[in-house]
Amino acid sequence: MSHTLEHIDYMDALQPALREVARVIRPGGVFRCSVPDLALLCQMFLHLQGDDDSSAGKQSWRLRCGHHTEEWLSSSFQHAGIQDPILPVMRMQVMRMIFGGQMDSFDHHRVGFDFCILRGFLLAAGFSSVQRVDQIDEVL
Repeated sequence: MSHTLEHIDYMDALQPALREVARVIRPGGVFRCSVPDLALLCQMFLHLQGDDDSSAGKQSWRLRCGHHTEEWLSSSFQHAGIQDPILPVMRMQVMRMIFGGQMDSFDHHRVGFDFCILRGFLLAAGFSSVQRVDQIDEVL
């Protein structure tokens, strides 16, 4: 399951959904999920701080959205008098990864996870162990 859990309301729906996943997995089965890493995204956002006209962070983060948003943001920042829109555009892209792209009514994140938070939800739902891996396709 890739980038789905963050779209589920953590107050009412996330725990029942995870309990159902735990219930239907056969004994010894594995549930693999991928979610945006809130801790990493926060580090990225903080790394991109600085003067809007500076080049801080440009070499480290190249974020692409795949939509028209980057061009729209760039022109919006230029109209606001910011000479070099790369840094604020990159901040906006990280913000969109945190809160969802909001391209439609379903593209909103309702919960943010780091490993500790996700592990807590999974253990509370009945999973017996939780392991972090670098890639979702790693053999456990």
